[in-house]
Amino acid sequence: MVPIPHDIQTVRHISDDIAVMHRGKVIEFGPGAQVLGSPSQDYTRTLQAAAPSLLRANQVPSHSNHPIWHTENHDQNVLPRNHSAIVTPLNPDGTVNYDDLTNLVEHLIVSGVHGIFALGSTGQVAYISDDDRFAIVKSISKTVAGRVPVIAGAMDLSAQSVMRSANAMIDARADAIVTTAPLFAYDIPVRVHKKLFPKLLVELGKEGVIVGVKASSGDDVGFRRLIAMNRAAGSPLVLFTE
Repeated sequence: MVPIPHDIQTVRHISDDIAVMHRGKVIEFGPGAQVLGSPSQDYTRTLQAAAPSLLRANQVPSHSNHPIWHTENHDQNVLPRNHSAIVTPLNPDGTVNYDDLTNLVEHLIVSGVHGIFALGSTGQVAYISDDDRFAIVKSISKTVAGRVPVIAGAMDLSAQSVMRSANAMIDARADAIVTTAPLFAYDIPVRVHKKLFPKLLVELGKEGVIVGVKASSGDDVGFRRLIAMNRAAGSPLVLFTE
């Protein structure tokens, strides 16, 4: 099951069941074909209206019919589940190390992963150019050679740039696209050595600077305080935790 906090995109290819979330609550849940084909909630219908070309039920990129992984044993709308998210290897000067990228992808496939997820939200939008991102997807797809599906992250800051990136990555032979929600705050002090405090986050939400918070600090008391402050302010933020 894959939760969808804002934009469904092509997540229907990854999971049998889909949960649509709005303001931190699951408002619709069920088989992907049912949720996307006959949504019962206005919010889901609004998402579909906002991006009909991406959310059209049963739409699969034509080149995803790989003869090796797309067999009679696989539903054409569901990708195999064991995908490995990879970080793009870089040279000391910041350029992409394509030799290491090829070796990494090959190692993962030989080790038995069912799919490759490239260009996740690990800073690769900020530090890798658009041309390099598209070249990375093309390189991975060439290495994969149809043995497993390739998922690419179109992690951009506007709907228009997401669409441009998604289309370019599909042209580069990606089988599915993953994108993030609009700007949200990621509270993970173990990585960035700074704590995002509830008062600041709620104020940013009220001002429209961010739309949500992913809390990964392990601070249960702090997260409960954030929930209470967010609710008292009229719930300007969508809250996630793990």
